[in-house]
Amino acid sequence: MKGSIVAIDIGTTSMRSSLFDESGAMLHLARKDNPPLHYPDGRVEQDPDSWGRHLEGLLSECSAWAAQEGYAIEALSLTSQRSSVIPLDRSGQPLRPAIMWQDLRTQALCKRMEAQNRAVYSVCGMKVTPVMSAVKMLWIKEKEPEVYARTWKMAGIHDFLLHIMTGEIHTDPSLASRTNLLNLEKLSWDDGLVS
Repeated sequence: MKGSIVAIDIGTTSMRSSLFDESGAMLHLARKDNPPLHYPDGRVEQDPDSWGRHLEGLLSECSAWAAQEGYAIEALSLTSQRSSVIPLDRSGQPLRPAIMWQDLRTQALCKRMEAQNRAVYSVCGMKVTPVMSAVKMLWIKEKEPEVYARTWKMAGIHDFLLHIMTGEIHTDPSLASRTNLLNLEKLSWDDGLVS
């Protein structure tokens, strides 16, 4: 059998599963539309379970195509949109819809934190904006304390899908950099920003 690699891409409005041969040529592409819900007040949310359902279907399609064409899948790559937030309970189940990267509900919180932008930037390299994950986490803490109290991990989409596939939570540093919580010098969560 010939070797191949599956790349899963979780975009803002769809998910794609691409099968590549060892030279990097695309062999097969599967796609599922999966847009978030946009509300008139600027909120943007999505059902996290939709990503899990589509992940299973896309991987099954690529796997079936590869087997039929004589390819062995040797590796899986996962890429996703950044800065969306999903609070998970101890069993890894979502506690509410994901707050998406383009959600604007945190604008007032960002305005309240403007004086801290220089200090935050000096540690993580980015100012506090509605796009970043940390301010979404703070919004959940302040506006949905019952959800926050039950939260085990605040996950991104990538982290959530890795948990579905492996049972573990891992955050890649390139994605963690979009949280406003990663110390860029130490490449670890910054205690001062997390608190």
